[in-house]
Amino acid sequence: MKTLFCADAVFTADGGDHELQEQAAVLVSTDGRIEAVGPSKVLRKKNHKEVIVSGVLLPGLIDVHTHLCLSASLDPFADALAEHPARMTHRALNGLKAHLDAGVTTIRDVGGLHGIDLEMQHLVDEDKVEGPQVFASGKLISMTGGHACLLGAQVNSPDEARKAARQNLMDGARLLKVIATGGVLTHGVQPGAAQLTEAEMAAVCEEARKAGKIVAAHAQGAEGIENALRAGVHSIEHGFWLSDQAIAMMTAGGQVMVPTFAALRAMQRLGDQLPQSIQDKIEESHPPHLDSFQRAMRAGCTIACGTDAGTPANPHGNIADEIAAFRQSGMAIHDCWRSATREGAVACGLEDRGVLGAGKRADLCAVSREVFEMIPEVFKPHLVVRGGRIFRQ
Repeated sequence: MKTLFCADAVFTADGGDHELQEQAAVLVSTDGRIEAVGPSKVLRKKNHKEVIVSGVLLPGLIDVHTHLCLSASLDPFADALAEHPARMTHRALNGLKAHLDAGVTTIRDVGGLHGIDLEMQHLVDEDKVEGPQVFASGKLISMTGGHACLLGAQVNSPDEARKAARQNLMDGARLLKVIATGGVLTHGVQPGAAQLTEAEMAAVCEEARKAGKIVAAHAQGAEGIENALRAGVHSIEHGFWLSDQAIAMMTAGGQVMVPTFAALRAMQRLGDQLPQSIQDKIEESHPPHLDSFQRAMRAGCTIACGTDAGTPANPHGNIADEIAAFRQSGMAIHDCWRSATREGAVACGLEDRGVLGAGKRADLCAVSREVFEMIPEVFKPHLVVRGGRIFRQ
């Protein structure tokens, strides 16, 4: 039997003239796809199962930057190196549930360990565990001695980078992740410093293209960001120091910016609990990070929500804080919700979700009208649907 979700309002996230429809409904077929969106009074029929939804019904949220294997402790990298895979698996399973509770129906996991992130893809697809659909990169690809290098595959030439990419793809990765610059959490490296070379990243991008996959680049400094864009990556993760050239390249080429505000916000709240070296990096990067976001937004770059969940004090299911950060940084309300839905699908390279329309996956969530209009830093949807199946109500 088809299911009709009748809501006070439906936000389709398609950017059209009728993006927010009052007293509207979404009709879902038995195959988990949307059949129609329109006025409730038009779509109502006796042979439909009807679900009444208060507030605003919108597409399921998409978090495009997560780390299911990381602990969100003060030193998640050290935990990852010391922890038994069984405990890490348990954490990943809990993380999946937390994302679903937050209304997230799709995630990208951009750097896992022990193949745990890769296996989560199958467990969710086979309905063995509850969670959002997972698109995992497997081991991140870094230079020797680079950011997070101990957590991934260390390479020192284009050929080695190509081999690492092929290995991840053989292991079942649905995208690839490269480290273009230094980072905040790795001691002894600077966020602005370039790391993997353009040629090394180009080799990874070529292998991804041949396999029909995309590449995400951890890229914070201007030189590394431009190297990654020329190499052919699909998304820039963090983007602290975006040059005008990089913004122009992204706008013209359609690459996606993923600011991951939630990660820095969480570490800022920790203050003196973190080592001074990390505090210094955060203080240095915050002003240019905000400026880069606002310039990219004004230029019309595609910007997607990614929390970097698993980093210090940044738990899984924290997407509300990321959306709220966009709003607080000057993004319009509807654009904020699109960044967590339609633009998230773009970041994942997926055309079957992110908006509510005929033929799309029936990934849905519902929030109160107040949450929709105010975008608080903490909220929990009162309805979550993935693939037409109600998981939270």
